[in-house]
Amino acid sequence: LVPPKKSVSHLVLYHWQIKTVLLTGLMMMVLVYYRNAELYLIDATVQPLSAWAAITLSVTGLMISSVIYHALHHIPLANHKRMMALAGCGSIVILAYFYNQVFSSRGTMIQMAAMMATWVSTSIIFVMIPTVREMAKSAHDKDPLFDKKIEKGSQYRRHNDYMMLAIIFLMGSMHIPLLQINQKYTGRVIAAVVVIGAVARRFVNVKHETGRKLCWPWVLVVLLTLFIISLNMLDRNI
Repeated sequence: LVPPKKSVSHLVLYHWQIKTVLLTGLMMMVLVYYRNAELYLIDATVQPLSAWAAITLSVTGLMISSVIYHALHHIPLANHKRMMALAGCGSIVILAYFYNQVFSSRGTMIQMAAMMATWVSTSIIFVMIPTVREMAKSAHDKDPLFDKKIEKGSQYRRHNDYMMLAIIFLMGSMHIPLLQINQKYTGRVIAAVVVIGAVARRFVNVKHETGRKLCWPWVLVVLLTLFIISLNMLDRNI
């Protein structure tokens, strides 16, 4: 986030649009996944949960993980980009491992996508949009804490940016044969998808900012894609 050089008289913020995305996403979780929890979330061979138990685990995860995600941005670690990135990836892997012990493979991927989408939506609504509003009028009445708010908003923007591709892939996992995999490999596939999304986005960001076309992100994307393919081959005993 970069403050304007002068005050902005007309500013377009997609406030209600992002609220609508969050609400419709939650409605989809309720009407599709929670209403049919036995089909989408539960695998009796993994954990014989009742529908209400699965729904409670899912909703609790959405709320608690969101609180933790926002809390991580208010500790000293948040000022170290690489350490924060590792902490974020580690948190996703730990959560994926936990849900893989109680949900079906499909349910785990849906849950992880829903949690990351909730993090992104709430950070835009409660942090980034208010920060942009303050940036727009900063030329007139600058808050002494304004620079810190800008830095905080930039942290959220950066993390949201690197998570978006993974959210899209995981939410659409039921329609991607490569991601429909045996339960014991689900956590590894989710970790690989998160890294693929992040490094692919890194390539795009560097290209837009500097014009450079990095090679290493695509090497890593190819290697991780081959890794996922190899897990599929093991799953099918080829």
